[in-house]
Amino acid sequence: MRISPIALTTRIYRNNHANKSDFKNNPILKNEFDTVSFKGKALSYDEVKPYKLEAYKLSDEASSYCDKSASIIKSAYDELKIAKQAFKYTQSALSIANKNPDEHVVGLDNGNILIINPKITTNGRFFTFVETDKHSIPVRDIKYFGHNKFEVTIHNDGYTRDVYSFEDGEISIFKNHKGNMADCMYDFKNGKLMLCLEGIALSDNNAPPDSKEAYLFEDDSLITYTTGLRYDNSDFLCDERFCYKNGVLIQYCRDFKSSANKIQSWSSSYHFKDGKFAVYLDNVKYNRATSDANGSSVIFLNNNGKYIKSSDFLCELTPDGSIDVLDGE
Repeated sequence: MRISPIALTTRIYRNNHANKSDFKNNPILKNEFDTVSFKGKALSYDEVKPYKLEAYKLSDEASSYCDKSASIIKSAYDELKIAKQAFKYTQSALSIANKNPDEHVVGLDNGNILIINPKITTNGRFFTFVETDKHSIPVRDIKYFGHNKFEVTIHNDGYTRDVYSFEDGEISIFKNHKGNMADCMYDFKNGKLMLCLEGIALSDNNAPPDSKEAYLFEDDSLITYTTGLRYDNSDFLCDERFCYKNGVLIQYCRDFKSSANKIQSWSSSYHFKDGKFAVYLDNVKYNRATSDANGSSVIFLNNNGKYIKSSDFLCELTPDGSIDVLDGE
């Protein structure tokens, strides 16, 4: 299973000022917008201090998740080695079935028994294999739908199991799976780690799993960390969302929601430039289809090094995830 990343990297945030008669005539941003007369207020040290302290706290917290991701990457690739062994095990079980076409119970060299259950379906031949020990306790089993789709389960004890799923070049690994719960899941594509979920609750309708924590990777580098990941019909929601570039926090969102109609929203967000707190946004709604966004207010660091608060603003979210507020200075 692959959960696609949700990244705020589409180009433009637009102004949330309704009266366009206030616009000046000087075009900027290749004539997509007009400059805006800002009526912002310069904040005093005491007024901006709570935001700076929160930004510092978030940056420090983000670093701890980035540090933790290094150990997650190592554990994930250790599990990938086991997945490759599970792939070879599947090939061996198929070979045994082909050599014993009329047998449904075959003794193995290790003293265990392999139970073979072939079925013919409208999609072709389907196999299930169950390897049991001498006490008839399941050790491993396989669900084989074809060479591009199969699943190997390793039974740890009478309660938990590890599941290795293979489908069209993707490998998903569930650790300590019990009922509809699992400790964690690793998702690989073409041999590269894409995703790690921790504290998983699986749904009964084949929807993506909810998780307490989610780590999204690109080229073995953390790009997104979320908490309270869940799905409500076609909506994706999370409590907190940290976005990184080259291991450095660039964006934090609280109460993030992304809908199938390409509308995204969040209650507040902190944005960083070169590791420094640069922008705070409140009550944001963003249309990924049109690149339009609006929010109730913004606090931003202007070119003179002052933090300005305004409810009449224009800002641009660049392709690398950073954000710039354009003022009328």
